[in-house]
Amino acid sequence: MDLIKLDDSRLDESTSFLFAFKKSEVVIRKDNASLRGKISDGVYIGKFPKPAAASVSPRGKTLYEIILADQSDSIVDEIEIQKIE
Repeated sequence: MDLIKLDDSRLDESTSFLFAFKKSEVVIRKDNASLRGKISDGVYIGKFPKPAAASVSPRGKTLYEIILADQSDSIVDEIEIQKIE
């Protein structure tokens, strides 16, 4: 299993797809729009996908730490949150 953090120096254009969100972006939970926060960090856990298959079948998951309005933090899966437009 591999692990790469949001601000890891190994990230380049070929692996940038691992993170759909960037630090300080404001997001909400898909199941509860009242839970809004800023991305403070992220980590990809799993096997690094092969470049050709990356967009079709990633072999891991990306988790984000978000800081909520009351300064508490929460760890969420990428599929649980969305950007605020």
